[in-house]
Amino acid sequence: VPYTFEERFNESDGSAEGWNETNGAWIVQNGAYIQTANASSDTNAITMVKNNSYWNDYTTSLRFNVVGANANARVYVRYDSASRYYLLNISSDGSFAFYKNNGTMTNITDASPNMITLSTDTWYTLNITARENRIEAEIGGVGRINATDIADTIKGGTIALGTFRSSSRFDDVAVYHQDGGNKGCVYYFKREWPVGTQSPGTYR
Repeated sequence: VPYTFEERFNESDGSAEGWNETNGAWIVQNGAYIQTANASSDTNAITMVKNNSYWNDYTTSLRFNVVGANANARVYVRYDSASRYYLLNISSDGSFAFYKNNGTMTNITDASPNMITLSTDTWYTLNITARENRIEAEIGGVGRINATDIADTIKGGTIALGTFRSSSRFDDVAVYHQDGGNKGCVYYFKREWPVGTQSPGTYR
């Protein structure tokens, strides 16, 4: 698959060069991207891809690992601004749901909140696909969830990672376009080429 974006978090200096950390305490350690702050207040830690990446219909694939009880790992898709995006919230208690922020946070999950069985400090694979007004997520071997947004659909944006009142780990993040999606740009270490003019590579 010709990835539009790929990040393996192999930096040796502890920093994630291709990410903009807007809140929280993020480090690269043992080949994973870790949010280390575990705030007792309602703190939302977030980090997003640099270079104004903007994609419409695409799939985001990654691995995540929730750390400790009452942990919440978050993956943002079509992140257009700090007040306009979709997010998938995955809690260590087994609940997970899609939300839309368009000035107000709203649960847009198609069915009642799903419950899955998660073990803390365990790696899981996650795939999120955004196509037109529908978003689907699949946690490998554990569960699946869908959402449909028919009112003022957010058409595109970048991706971001986050946590809520907890620490979590992320690794092997990749983005690739869906058939019929926009053809944006492939980002390679602060350079860009039209999709299809360069072979797939790693953003580093």
